[in-house]
Amino acid sequence: MGELLYTPPIIEPGSDLLTPALIHDAANSITEAGHPAEGYPGFIPGEGPTRLFMHPSEVHAITTFDETYLRSSGCPVTINRVCLPGGHDAVSPGRSAFLHDAVDLLYTPQPDIATGGEEQVPEEDFQQYIDAGYTVFDQHNRPMPGTYDRVVQLLGLRSNGRPIGMPTGNGSFVAPGNHPAVDVFALRPGASGSQDLAVLLYGRPRSDQSPAVWAPPGGFGNASDIGPISSRYDAKQSAKRHAQNPDKAGEALKDLDVRHLRHVHTEYAISSHTTINANLVTQNFLYRVPYSRSNGEDTMHEVPTGEAIRGVAWIAVSALIKADTEMRKKAARGSFEEPYIMWSAHMRGLIAAVNTYRSMTKKRS
Repeated sequence: MGELLYTPPIIEPGSDLLTPALIHDAANSITEAGHPAEGYPGFIPGEGPTRLFMHPSEVHAITTFDETYLRSSGCPVTINRVCLPGGHDAVSPGRSAFLHDAVDLLYTPQPDIATGGEEQVPEEDFQQYIDAGYTVFDQHNRPMPGTYDRVVQLLGLRSNGRPIGMPTGNGSFVAPGNHPAVDVFALRPGASGSQDLAVLLYGRPRSDQSPAVWAPPGGFGNASDIGPISSRYDAKQSAKRHAQNPDKAGEALKDLDVRHLRHVHTEYAISSHTTINANLVTQNFLYRVPYSRSNGEDTMHEVPTGEAIRGVAWIAVSALIKADTEMRKKAARGSFEEPYIMWSAHMRGLIAAVNTYRSMTKKRS
C-alpha cells in the first residue's frame, strides 16, 4: 500500500454525525438505485432488512472498546473494533472489472475480503491506518472512516421507518479508508447586469445507479494529482485536471488558475456506492469566471431533462434549482419517473458555491 498520500482532516468526536435530513437523503439514494453495486445484498421492500442493518444496541454488543496500539511515532492510541456479521461479503465482480482498467488510482487497489472470513488486511497496512488517525476498525483490520458514533448511524440507515442497511467491504473504487474527489462549480453572471448566476455543468448519462443528471466538472483524485514538491495529494491540482477535461467543461475552463480556486464545502458522501469501509470525501471548489457578451449569450434558461441531458452547458442557477425542485416534488408524489436532475450532494456544493460568490461580491461592492 505504501505511504498514505491522502489523509483526511482529524475528526473531532460528534462533529461528523449525520443530520436526519442527510440520513434520509442517503436512504433515498440507496433505494432509488434499486440495487447496490454487484456483489452486495439487495434491498427488497416488505421483506425485512436484506442488507446489513443493526440497531445501536446491537452494534455496541459486537464492539470491542479500547484496544490499544502504538503509532510509528511511539504514541499509544485506542481504537474501537466492530466485529461485523458474515454474509455481507464484498467480493464484487463489478468492482474487479472496474479496477482492472483503472491504472492511475491514488492507491493500489486491494483484493476484496469476504466479511466474516479469516482474511486480514496486511499488518503493515493496518499500521499505516493507525498512523493516519483511524480509530474504528472491523475484525479484518479494515478501517471504518469517521467516528464510532457515525459508524453506528451508517449501520442503522432507515427509510420510511424500514431498515435499509449498509453494505460492507472495500468499496467500489479503491480500498478501505477515506478517498478524495473534487467538484468545481464555475460561476459567472448569467447576463449583463443580471443578478442571476450561470453554472457550468455537463450531462452524465443514465446508469444502473442513477438517472441522467447534470453535474459539475469533477471526479476522483489519482496519482497524477500528487504535488511535485510535497509528494502528497493536491486537491486543487485534481480540480484543475477535471475542470480542463473537454468532456466535462468543453473549452470554458482551459485557462483555469488554481490560485483562484476557493474551497467552499466538504462532502462526506453516502450513496449506494459507499461502504462501511470506504468513504468518498469530495472537496467542492468555487471558480469565478468573468462575464463577457460572448459567453453570456450561451446561458440556458430552460433546463434540459431526461435524455436531453448531454453535452456541456452554462445553465442559469435559478432555472436549475426551480426545475430540480419541481422534479423532486413530483417524484415524492409518485407522479414522475425522474426523481431529480442533479444529485443532492452536488446541489449542496452548488449552494455553498453560490453563497460564497454572493458574499465575495458583496464585500467588493
